[in-house]
Amino acid sequence: MRANSVGRQRSTTTRWARGLAVTVVLLSVVSSMGVGVSRGLGGASLPSVPCRGANSASPGATSVLPVVERPTSPTPGSTGPTVLDTLVLFNNTLVSGNFLAGNGIDPSAVAYDPTKGEMFVTNYEAHDVAVISDTTDTVVAWVPVGWAARGAAYDTARGEVFVANEGSGSVSMINDTTHMVLTIPVGSDPEGVAYDAAKEEVFVANEGSGNVSVINDATGAVTKWVWVGTNPWGVAYDAAKGEVFVANRASGNVSVINDTTNTVTKRVWVGTDPWGVAYDAARGEVYVANAGSDNVSVINDTTDTVTKSIPVGSYPRSVAYDAAKGEVFVANYDSNNVSVIDDITNTVTKWVSVGANPWGVTYDAAQGEVFVTNAGSGNVSVIDDTTNMVTNWVTVGSVPQGMAYDTGRSEMYVVNEVQGTVSILSTGSTASPPPLKSATFLGLPVSEGYAVVAAVVVVVVAIAVISGWHLSRRKPTVAPPSAPPSPSIEPPKSD
Repeated sequence: MRANSVGRQRSTTTRWARGLAVTVVLLSVVSSMGVGVSRGLGGASLPSVPCRGANSASPGATSVLPVVERPTSPTPGSTGPTVLDTLVLFNNTLVSGNFLAGNGIDPSAVAYDPTKGEMFVTNYEAHDVAVISDTTDTVVAWVPVGWAARGAAYDTARGEVFVANEGSGSVSMINDTTHMVLTIPVGSDPEGVAYDAAKEEVFVANEGSGNVSVINDATGAVTKWVWVGTNPWGVAYDAAKGEVFVANRASGNVSVINDTTNTVTKRVWVGTDPWGVAYDAARGEVYVANAGSDNVSVINDTTDTVTKSIPVGSYPRSVAYDAAKGEVFVANYDSNNVSVIDDITNTVTKWVSVGANPWGVTYDAAQGEVFVTNAGSGNVSVIDDTTNMVTNWVTVGSVPQGMAYDTGRSEMYVVNEVQGTVSILSTGSTASPPPLKSATFLGLPVSEGYAVVAAVVVVVVAIAVISGWHLSRRKPTVAPPSAPPSPSIEPPKSD
């Protein structure tokens, strides 16, 4: 009886194992189908373009992906800012109009190279930089850099891009012709980067170590370590005075560095949690957005003292200077508006309501417009600097953050963190946005596609469980008992 019970248990266990194995195989097949569909948009006889992880210097590193030809100018009849194309960085796919991709690699910042007509996009999670041609709006090279690539700045004199790698405590110096990389060790958690054209030096704010690394752009070597305040972040260069202003978030002050001696000549106390910094060349003033105290400190660059403290919205984070109108635009992250400051009176002349959680702000001198990325609502507010009113809302990807203006083509490039995409926007006056395109999965919208896959998985698992249960209840065939062995009789022992 014990042998039969053990055999039945082993048989049941075997059947359950087989059912589980079948389930795993089916799940693997379904998953592979999903991955294959989600990584491309389909189509045949498509051109080959560089895929992610392939540098332009590596021959043969291509992937067949769809590319949509971009127009050389906005669509006829369209007179305002619209999304011309969306570049999906994960697979280097250009889609006409606004496209919500289903995957992402966390792009965080972008720097424009006017000499080559290229955009350099730092990818925080992927630890690389995507080099985008503004002619084709496709990735022409993937440049591996350090961990957690964050800020970026372009060196006009030498044609180099400097990328701060937050996770590895280094700066990657990228040659914009060869895309070769020189890794420069700096301090801990480098964040802000600023280029000093007069001295041909790059100033890197190291948030974790409380100092600034000064890099010679000819040798790529750190020539000086300048100790500043606690948690330095924002950096701005004052060309007129030859000074660099560094906002120290935790210590509530700004360190003024002389670019001849590379020493701190003044510490200016501002508000709480100073973040963004912008230089007003016309009036020789530096504007510092204090996120913790909800105000903006105005620093005179002759006396290096605060001449005015201007109350603004809640949690001001970014600031941009409009040279044509003599105005400063401050994005208030928590109050969902932008404060417009007149740089003569240093007072707020207008409050402009924008989208949710305005993150970045960039000025377009050609069109006289200010672009504001709204991280919470996935769109860009376009402000006319004559009326200081929002003239357009441009829907982009989820959590748009950094952006850069392309002076050569009069286009704005916006990086979307969640989708891992770059939205290419035309510039101009008011126009109706193009229809939104959504990502597809199994020929359906992403949410519905994933729901179908989930339903299939549930059905497969249910079938496997029910089959295993039925098999376990079947009575196993038991062999008839064999005749007991005859007892052995030993012969009697002789005396």
